[in-house]
Amino acid sequence: METSSRAEVMQPALLKVGISLAIVSVAGFFYSKIMTRKVTVIKGCSLETPVTSLKTISYDELDDEDSFHSLPSTCIPLMEDEGSTIWDCSLANTVQDLETGDGAKSEEILVLRSNIGDIEKREWELENQFIRYRDLKEQESLLMQLKNMLLLELARVEFLDREISSLETDKIILKNLVENYVGVLGQLEDWKSENRLLQRKVKKLLRRTRKQSRVIGEQNRRIEAGETAILASCDALETRNDIIKKLEDKVKELYTIMDQMQQEKNELLRKIDLAETSASSISKFSFCRLKVKV
Repeated sequence: METSSRAEVMQPALLKVGISLAIVSVAGFFYSKIMTRKVTVIKGCSLETPVTSLKTISYDELDDEDSFHSLPSTCIPLMEDEGSTIWDCSLANTVQDLETGDGAKSEEILVLRSNIGDIEKREWELENQFIRYRDLKEQESLLMQLKNMLLLELARVEFLDREISSLETDKIILKNLVENYVGVLGQLEDWKSENRLLQRKVKKLLRRTRKQSRVIGEQNRRIEAGETAILASCDALETRNDIIKKLEDKVKELYTIMDQMQQEKNELLRKIDLAETSASSISKFSFCRLKVKV
């Protein structure tokens, strides 16, 4: 786990180092290209003769005012560049005309020759400056291209940094998901073990319920038999109750008959008592009459 985490941490740093090395290699390639162009241009310029390559005279190089006025009328201004006038002159024709003149102008010829040497030197310097200017322009354009490439690479690096940060956030989210998944798997294992225990308990309970269902079935059969017996006894009781009710009705009838007989008996007893009282009174009366008669 530590090696994998170190590798994951080193990946963005290695990516940045690789991008910087690629940028440095591109810059070195452009620099070598510029240098090779410069060397080829300098070699081509060294093969040309300085006299026939350029026939221009700078106004700034003519320090002597007399030498400036001594130039022929065939010199015409070509262009102006930052205060300096460039003249196109046929120097060779001027020198020839001065040499064919009188000897009084020999000093002027020498001055002109020295000026020509200075002009050639200035021409060579201007040519070198122009070459350097062109090389600098090429270098500037290449540097602008390199700058644009660097800006693109920096934008790419920023984009990659954002991608890396998003990947790191995704990695954290994925790590949390994996941790949650591992926790869920642990819970599933626990639930599976609990489920196995519950299945065992359910099997035991099923066995018990089967036994209890058997016992309950036997008890139900017994209860049903008892219910049938109770129903039979209920039927017998109902018949007995009917008989008892009939007997009770008969007893009630007998009681009514007995009551009637008791009433009749009472009536008879009352009548007997009346008869006895009447008989006794009659006997007493007859006895008294007999006594009287006696």
